[in-house]
Amino acid sequence: MLELHKLVKRVVLPPTMMLVGAYQEVMGNNHNLFGVPHELIFIGEDGYHYQK
Repeated sequence: MLELHKLVKRVVLPPTMMLVGAYQEVMGNNHNLFGVPHELIFIGEDGYHYQK
């Protein structure tokens, strides 16, 4: 899980910064540029777990 710093003042961040990792995972798989992703994140009612 990505931990973020505490906000000192109100700062507007572009939402695209949060989507960079997901984009790399998807594009790496489709374009075969970075290979196939080797991890999975399962999300359910009891929370989530990470599997390599």
